[in-house]
Amino acid sequence: MKFFSSFVRSLHSPHFYQSLYRDGTGIGLKYLVQLVVTCWFLVALVLTYVVFQANKNPESSALLMPTQILRKISPQFPIVTILNGKASLQGDQPLTLYDPETGLPLMLIDTTGKVNSLEKSEAIALLTRSTFKMRYGGEDVTYELPEGLDVTINSSKLEEWADLLERLMPYAPFIILPFNVIGSLISLALRWLMLGGIAFVALKSNLEEVKFVDALRLAAYAQTASIILKMAIIASGFQPFGSPELVLMGTALLYLFFAVSSVLRIKK
Repeated sequence: MKFFSSFVRSLHSPHFYQSLYRDGTGIGLKYLVQLVVTCWFLVALVLTYVVFQANKNPESSALLMPTQILRKISPQFPIVTILNGKASLQGDQPLTLYDPETGLPLMLIDTTGKVNSLEKSEAIALLTRSTFKMRYGGEDVTYELPEGLDVTINSSKLEEWADLLERLMPYAPFIILPFNVIGSLISLALRWLMLGGIAFVALKSNLEEVKFVDALRLAAYAQTASIILKMAIIASGFQPFGSPELVLMGTALLYLFFAVSSVLRIKK
């Protein structure tokens, strides 16, 4: 109950931040871990529901699930050989694989170096000589083909992967949950230290006795709104901002200002 009370009060209460600074202990790590785990658990529930509905009614789903993509491109897929993490294939390149129903491009394959990004294409995936790129949330996500990877990919292989994904997809959000939590905490660490430093300088210039631990604690709780906003963007798949990271950072800074100004109003 203490966690949920702190969660709600950190979004609106100046008295909460005053009490947190005056009577709180620690640097806020436990709260951040609880918040990130809770948010990712809720995101996993939402994504699991979305995946279940999409697999149940693929025709009515607004999402093109990985299994659907694999089945759409598998009849067109050439024989791609990957040796020691380097892909190659015979024939003209770049090769475009289309959605047979809509005629829209789904995937590009180019191991010659002519195409290195999805920037000028409507396709959602690109295989180059050493990388695999996917468009997610308006941005290109790049995965390096690991050294030592030796595999031949063809139509039948894609069908096997589609069958496997179809069985695993409903559980995928929970399978990767620990990795998402760890990744989020690592990405938060630098911002947390920076916000803590800003809070320490602001408090030090106005108060006599200020500890960096107290500033870090304020910074931890001040990130609540930005973390919730980020998880909402991930769960919805809707990206309303051109640069979400700047918006998330701005949100955290606004709440940090709210926290510090609340502390400075403590009557001596």
